[in-house]
Amino acid sequence: GIAYDPAPTRSDRPFDVTIDAIDLDGDSIQVSWSLTDPQGMATPGREARVHVSPHSQPGNWNLDGEAVDEPGASTPFHAVILVPNLAPHIDRITVNPPPGSGNYALLTELQLYVPREKSATTWDDDDPYERETISWRLSAKPVGSAVTGLGPCQQDFGNEFRNNCFVADAAGRYEVEVAFQDPYGQTGSQHTAVMVDPDRPPCIAAAVPTASTELLIADLGTATRLQVTRVDDDLDPYPAGVHGVTQFRWSTKRASDAAFVALEGYDQPLLDLDPSYAPGERVQVRVQAVDRDPTHTLSCPVNQRECDFVSSCAGWVTWEIEYR
Repeated sequence: GIAYDPAPTRSDRPFDVTIDAIDLDGDSIQVSWSLTDPQGMATPGREARVHVSPHSQPGNWNLDGEAVDEPGASTPFHAVILVPNLAPHIDRITVNPPPGSGNYALLTELQLYVPREKSATTWDDDDPYERETISWRLSAKPVGSAVTGLGPCQQDFGNEFRNNCFVADAAGRYEVEVAFQDPYGQTGSQHTAVMVDPDRPPCIAAAVPTASTELLIADLGTATRLQVTRVDDDLDPYPAGVHGVTQFRWSTKRASDAAFVALEGYDQPLLDLDPSYAPGERVQVRVQAVDRDPTHTLSCPVNQRECDFVSSCAGWVTWEIEYR
C-alpha cells in the first residue's frame, strides 16, 4: 500500500510517500521506483520512503515501480499523486500613509499594495510572489474625481511599490480592488475603501501679539507690527504646505470710519501699521484667512472681533490699538 505523511494539500509544501510492500513467504523485498512530475521529469529511487518536494508544481505526480522479493518474484505498482493548486488568498491591502483614527485629507497621495512577504495577515498562495499576475482596479470614486487608477508615486514611500499610487482629488469614498492570478489560472481578490474628507476651512491658530488682548497700547511715531504666525488648513496652511499657502485679507477701521476699509491688493501674513496716529486715537485692524475654496465664507456681524468658520476655528481676528 501507499501512505502519505502528510497528505499533499498545496504545491509548495514537501511530503513523504511510504511504499509498504509485504511478501507472504516472508522473503525480503527490494523496491525501485520512478517519480515523474507534471512536466515529465522523472526521478528514480530505491527507498521505501519517497520524499516529494513539489516546488510549486501542482497536478498529477506519477509514481511507478516494482517490488522484488529475494527469489526474484516481482509485482509492479502505480500511483497517481494529486498535488493540489491553492488559490491565492489576500488578507488585506496595505495603505500608505496609515489611515490612523480618521479619514484622509483632500489631495493626499495614497499608496496601496500587498506586501511581498507571506503571512497570515497579508497574503498566501503556493506560488511565489513573482509568479503571480497582479492587477489593480479603481472600482469606485467620488463625483468630480479625475483619478482613473493606480500610477507612479510622486513621493518616495521607501518600498518597491512605486507604481501603486493615486492622489485623492475629490472628497468622498474611493474603492480599490486587487486580484492575484497564479500561473495555473487560480485567482484571489481583495478590496479596500478609503474615505477622504472635504477641504476644511482655514483656522487662524496663532498671532503676535495675541488678538484676544482687549486693548493694545502703541507708541506714537513707532510702527506696530501685527502678524499671523500659523494657520491650520488642509491645502493652504501658513507657513506654506505642499499644495499652497494661506492668503490674507487686511482691513482697518478708525473712529471716523463708518466701516472697515480693506487694504486692497495686500495679502501678506503681517502688517506694519503706519505710525502717524494722534494721541489717544484708536484703530481696529482685522485679518481674515482665505484658502482656495470659495465656499468658505464668514457671516458674523461686522463688529464681532473674532469670527469662526466652525467652533474654535477663527476665520478672522481683530486687534484694537490705542496710541499714546
